[in-house]
Amino acid sequence: SGIQAQADNLTKRLADAKMRVERTIDGLPSVQRRLMRGRYIEGKSWLVIVEEMGFSEIRLYELHKLALSNITKKQAKRRDNGVRPQKRSEYRAASE
Repeated sequence: SGIQAQADNLTKRLADAKMRVERTIDGLPSVQRRLMRGRYIEGKSWLVIVEEMGFSEIRLYELHKLALSNITKKQAKRRDNGVRPQKRSEYRAASE
C-alpha cells in the first residue's frame, strides 16, 4: 500500500542517515569518537558520558565542540575536493 511504501522509504532514509553519522563519527580521534558515539549512536545523556569518561562536564562540552569542528572541517575538505557523499548502495558495493 502507499502508506507501507512511505514507511519503507522513511526507514531506508533513516538507515542511510544513521550509516553516514556512524561513518563520520568513526573518522574522529578516539576520545572524540567515544564521546560522539555515546551521545549520538547510543543515545546516552551527558551525565552518563561524564561519568563513563571521567571528564568534567565543561571538558566534555569542549571535546564535543572540538569534535563538531573536526567534522565540519572534514566535510568542507571533501566538498573542496569535489567528493560527494556516497549513497548506501555505494557503501555496500565498496565493501563487497
